[in-house]
Amino acid sequence: MTSKSELKRMFQEAAKEVEKPTPLKELTSSIINVERKHVYGEASSNNRLRLIRELIENARKKGDIC
Repeated sequence: MTSKSELKRMFQEAAKEVEKPTPLKELTSSIINVERKHVYGEASSNNRLRLIRELIENARKKGDIC
């Protein structure tokens, strides 16, 4: 049987793993930032689409996403 302190340690380790940035989380965050700039008028629509394409293509090249 697992002790209470062992369970607590396991949950703490799991929480640390969840908080680690993954390539998909980083890509999503980058795309959201590009969209945010567009919504608040800091970037043009054509530039926005180009940046999103570049982000996705770079992630593919790295092998972060399929």
